[in-house]
Amino acid sequence: MEDVEIIMGNDIIHLGRLLNNSIYCPHCRNGYTGAIDNYRIYLNKLDDIIFEGQCTKCKNRVARYIETGETKSKAEIARHIRTVKKEFKTTKTKK
Repeated sequence: MEDVEIIMGNDIIHLGRLLNNSIYCPHCRNGYTGAIDNYRIYLNKLDDIIFEGQCTKCKNRVARYIETGETKSKAEIARHIRTVKKEFKTTKTKK
């Protein structure tokens, strides 16, 4: 979550709304728009932030993507974080 805060900067104030009120669940009847629970966070190959978890209503798998590429500085920060974590993981497995 610390990495998400670094990437999002001042926009972190909107994260609660993004995770609690704007998750679309295709499994729920009439397309429930609600919250995500029990999520894990990762950066995909495009350096977007992915929250992958469960719909709070039906418990089926849902995800929320937050694009970092819309702002050059956020994209660069996300790319740097993903690169550092990947290098750390590689170094850790070699030991």
